[in-house]
Amino acid sequence: MVVTKELALYSLFTKLDREENSITETPNDHEQNSFWERRSNTPNTSDYYSEPHTPIQVKVQEPTVQNSPSIEELLAPLHQLSLNMGSTGTTPTTSSTVKINPPPEYDGNKQNFNQFWQRVHLFIDGNPSQFTTEQTKIVFVLSYLAKGDAATWAESFVTAKMDDAQKKNKTSIEYGTWAEFSKEFQEAFKSQNAQKDTLHDLNTLRMKNNSAEDHVALFKTLVTRSGLKEETDIIRKFEVSLADHIRERINLGDEPKDLKDWYEKAVQTDNRFR
Repeated sequence: MVVTKELALYSLFTKLDREENSITETPNDHEQNSFWERRSNTPNTSDYYSEPHTPIQVKVQEPTVQNSPSIEELLAPLHQLSLNMGSTGTTPTTSSTVKINPPPEYDGNKQNFNQFWQRVHLFIDGNPSQFTTEQTKIVFVLSYLAKGDAATWAESFVTAKMDDAQKKNKTSIEYGTWAEFSKEFQEAFKSQNAQKDTLHDLNTLRMKNNSAEDHVALFKTLVTRSGLKEETDIIRKFEVSLADHIRERINLGDEPKDLKDWYEKAVQTDNRFR
């Protein structure tokens, strides 16, 4: 079946008339003729489609390309936010952290006790969120007593605490307070005559097969710990500590002006021999 334009229009207008006049029955031929009489004033649509017409032109606006913002522009709001937070006293949600090296393992050498104990306190104080209880601090120190006399002391300390927990029928070990542990640990390893012991080590120090650079570094450390201040006395001890061939070579040349000059000439002479 071929649907003509007239038939399509008739169907459309008929539907509109039926809706306006509440017509529900199918129109007969007479009603159809009346329909076209009523629509006689309606322009002939076939003439519209048969005549040439100019198509409607729609102008599409091309999208505007914007340059990407720079890193500085992107970070500017965050920078301003941080300034505002600082001015109002608000703590930022993110902050940079400083990495603090843990202490080295301790072997019980009393000469190294102060250095180890200082490193322990630096690490604990620098990481407060990790050491919220006294027991955590104690266990942390015990874990670094892994050599020599320190390991023996730690084993004895833990064993005593384990035996005490067993006697009291407790499932966990109580290590006591941090103050009690610190006192007991220092009594075991802190030298009561540290300065005197260091001075003895300084007097008996010999270069042997070490490099002059390593020897100078160790000598300086012992001088600091000993508390010596008199440069003449320190120079005499340093000269005695040098290897014979280094000392003899230095004495053959111009006499060093001061302690620093002695250090430099010892290193220079040793480098020429190696």
